[in-house]
Amino acid sequence: MKLLKGEHFGENARADRLGVFEDTASYFAAAREAILHAEKQVILIGWDFHTKIELLRRSESETGAPTRLGELLEYVLENNDELEIYILIWDFSMVYALEREFQAFSEILKNPHPRLHFRYDNQLPTGASHHQKILVIDDELGFSGGADLSVWRWDTSEHLIDDEVRIDPAGDSFAPYHDVQYVLTGEAQVQLRKICASRWQRATGEELPECGHFRSTQMEFPTGLAAETEKVDVLFASTFSAWESEPEVREIERLHLELIRSATRYLYFENQYFSSNRIGEAILRRVEEPNGPEVVIVLNNNTEGAIEEATLGRMRDYWFRKFKTAGESDRLRTLFPVVQQKEGGPVRVYVHAKILIVDDRVLKMGSANLSNRSMRVDSELDLAIVEKEPSEFIQSVRNHLLAGHLGVEEKEFGNAFETERSLIGAIDFCKKKQGKTLAEITCEELDPLAEELTKEQILDPDEPIDPTYWIRSRIRGGESGGIRKRIIFFGGIAVFMLLLALGFKYGWGDLVDDEVVIGWIDTIQSAPYAPLILGCLFFFAGMVGFPLNAILVVASLSLGPWVAFFSGYLGAHASAIVGFGIGRGFGSRILRKLDSDMVHRIDEMLSRQGIFPVALVRIVPVAPFLIVNLVAGSSRLTQRSFHLGTILGMAPGMLFVSVLSNQVESVITDPGWTRLALLVGLLIILGVVAWFVFKGIAEADSSSISNAQSSSDS
Repeated sequence: MKLLKGEHFGENARADRLGVFEDTASYFAAAREAILHAEKQVILIGWDFHTKIELLRRSESETGAPTRLGELLEYVLENNDELEIYILIWDFSMVYALEREFQAFSEILKNPHPRLHFRYDNQLPTGASHHQKILVIDDELGFSGGADLSVWRWDTSEHLIDDEVRIDPAGDSFAPYHDVQYVLTGEAQVQLRKICASRWQRATGEELPECGHFRSTQMEFPTGLAAETEKVDVLFASTFSAWESEPEVREIERLHLELIRSATRYLYFENQYFSSNRIGEAILRRVEEPNGPEVVIVLNNNTEGAIEEATLGRMRDYWFRKFKTAGESDRLRTLFPVVQQKEGGPVRVYVHAKILIVDDRVLKMGSANLSNRSMRVDSELDLAIVEKEPSEFIQSVRNHLLAGHLGVEEKEFGNAFETERSLIGAIDFCKKKQGKTLAEITCEELDPLAEELTKEQILDPDEPIDPTYWIRSRIRGGESGGIRKRIIFFGGIAVFMLLLALGFKYGWGDLVDDEVVIGWIDTIQSAPYAPLILGCLFFFAGMVGFPLNAILVVASLSLGPWVAFFSGYLGAHASAIVGFGIGRGFGSRILRKLDSDMVHRIDEMLSRQGIFPVALVRIVPVAPFLIVNLVAGSSRLTQRSFHLGTILGMAPGMLFVSVLSNQVESVITDPGWTRLALLVGLLIILGVVAWFVFKGIAEADSSSISNAQSSSDS
């Protein structure tokens, strides 16, 4: 679909009917009913999944069919020989291991029914996750949004404080929870199924069987919806990291930025997290405008756990403080939903919904958080309805959501909005002191270190933490041969210098006077100015492009690993600073004379502002040391990013070379099992790093070949 400024934001398909569930209790009940009436196929794509959750809690099952998810799946399979069920769940990080149901311990998943096809999806870069939440029933119904069919999700829109049925499979209660979900039919449902088929093929290498355009005679459109509409176009926007031959997709980020830019009256957000620098900058520009739109953000006032609060929570506070100190901050509200008690403090309602409503003409819901991960790293799916004029359906969704948060009737909030002619005015008018309401989020002032980490996106990276991804995404296949040659060349020099130095120190025999050589080395080691001389040597070597690791090997054997590392690193970094300064002052003129594909490629790599591109060009020798410094200086790269990236990319490698050289010497002079084991361990680490580097380069090669073949085929 071409939207507003003409950029591509995703595929577009028409929904015959479309509805919105305002809570997970309604969605879980509708999902159960749809699964019960499935005749050919059920497809479930998720971040998480749990067989022991109860889908129906307060009302009794009218059919006597199971209400627990796993038992329900077995029940429908036993009662319908033509039904096939496909479940694809993210192969989760061990960080979430205690929250997950392990397949080996699940009675249903351990030995699944022959027509229950359960798979884990690990086809993504390290550090990324599969975060889409989709349920497709036959060629009839499709569900998508922010809710997984898993534990700690179920709740009603009342968000009762002591709800005895809001419990997990172990019987433990959990806090009130807010999420939303779409249901749809027609071509939009077909598009949702295509997304599932693509994910299944990518994860398993198998084609997902067609359903045969089967239309169930028993399937009914769900009830219990907050709002519904007919004959509406739906935009399907995605996020994917680049993976193997698949390109990266950033439709969701582009969509958010365009919607923020184009808003005239208001922007209403509901989300779990706020940590995206690009989204933050876009909102800040609108808040600073004299006549910009109102901005209301409903978010959690704190995140789950100390680690999330120390990372994503700090980024939330950073941006919210910037918004509130902006010139037109009276048009901004940052709120979180609570239930006020007559006795005791307020109870927070945990926000898991991911919603954006713009000017009553755009409704976007899905799986994407307002985080760097959701915009650029994880697999995400958002569905948007974009109208040219204000829509009664979107107005109804807006009124329903805010009336629910504020504990008033939908009509009451709608009237307040019309009277106040302001979203913020209507919220303030409807706020109550008891029951459900929206409270203001207070933000802590960040210390300087946390603020710097936030600016650099280290707390929420916008790329997978996969070294092969960094290499593959920044090195063209045509360049990889040259990089391999540089790695082999510089590595060969380092090994040669190591052997030469060891031979000079221990293998001279009758050619050299032992006492003279040992005395010379002792003089260097004991000289107070030796570290300074070594630092100067590294400085000048960096300025003329001499391999630094070759000097580092000899220095480690002569002066010890620690003196060699610290003096060498400081000298090399000083050389980098001077090169960066020359590039900043005269770089454009110098680089015009050095005009080459290599220079342009480095400039392209460093143009992605941040420390990781700098670290990459330090780890992988894409160009001589001096050239990298000059290009960095002439680019838009900040000094902070340059210095932090240089430290991250250069210091660990230099320390490793120093320790490895010293360990080789120790094994030769005083062999023992401990020293030998340490040396073997260091060599294994070196081998693993080399494997990642060459794997990334090889994937860059294969990606280049694949792209060339696809271009020739087209």
